[in-house]
Amino acid sequence: MPTPETLAEREIAGRFTLFHAALLLCLMLGREASALMVPFATTTLVDRATCIVEGRVTAVTSHWTDDRSGIFTEVEVAVTDGLLGNTNRVTFAYQGGAVDGVGQRVSDMPEVTAGQQILVFLRKPLPEEAKRLSKGRTPTDRHVLVGAAQGVCRISGGRAVKSGFTVAGDDSEIDRNAGAEELKSRVRQRLRDTRRKGGSL
Repeated sequence: MPTPETLAEREIAGRFTLFHAALLLCLMLGREASALMVPFATTTLVDRATCIVEGRVTAVTSHWTDDRSGIFTEVEVAVTDGLLGNTNRVTFAYQGGAVDGVGQRVSDMPEVTAGQQILVFLRKPLPEEAKRLSKGRTPTDRHVLVGAAQGVCRISGGRAVKSGFTVAGDDSEIDRNAGAEELKSRVRQRLRDTRRKGGSL
């Protein structure tokens, strides 16, 4: 079975290829290009993750890169349900955010705010991602999202909802709006099926 790191490399390569294909098509059609992502089923998110948790967002901190060419955001989560990985607190980072009234929106990346209850699928950054994190003055041991915005579910009213991304092709396998407990049950079942040990908080 491929390792999460190998799968993550394939994820980046797939996103790169799809993005450039979409860009070329849009240029040919004379329209503005928008990023397209490979659709990830929940089983794919689970297989590529090294940490899966539900929790409350306790802090969101954004800052400029050293050369002020972009913004990175770090999100701290107090874990209430650890599905994969034994930890009571986790921090992940993504590109984009707002600093001193200046905002940067990066296509297919989420927008997370303090106080939200979220379920996230996380992995350790690949070397090239760690290099970008370092440029962004972000510790390279931070987690990153599996599938960008596809790896974040906002939990409210018993529902787990995803938004903020566009995929190429059939998106019927994506759990965009699912019952939170039902979704977590499917995550745990996939972990059992692949003989991966879940968290226990």
